[in-house]
Amino acid sequence: MEALSSIPPLQYLVAYFLPIMFLGVFIGALVSPHSLSAAALFPQPADKPMHPYFYLFAVRELVLGLALLILEANNEWRAVTALLGCVGLNGVSDCIIAATLSGGGWWPSLKVHGIPTVIGYWSVWKLWQEHWV
Repeated sequence: MEALSSIPPLQYLVAYFLPIMFLGVFIGALVSPHSLSAAALFPQPADKPMHPYFYLFAVRELVLGLALLILEANNEWRAVTALLGCVGLNGVSDCIIAATLSGGGWWPSLKVHGIPTVIGYWSVWKLWQEHWV
């Protein structure tokens, strides 16, 4: 039971997972860009190369992941909270765009973008209460 006492609270586990997810998205964008964009509900024609902006998106994911890892490693939880709060805006917009403009529909968009964004914002809320209030 003593081993369980060293597990951080859930909001920290979520915050630790997010940069790993961002780095995974970066790697996936380089390794299998068409599969990654389809999984995110933004499918691209398989017979055409990806638009250059897709690779800018991939680099953005790399930068966010590295920034979060560095801030977390240095125990800068106020900065982590602020950065995750800003990143959540991207999750909200991805959810809306995937549901409306890409034609994916609301339920798939909520499963892929909305629910993870809500979980991330829950973590932001808990971290904000702990480190800002």
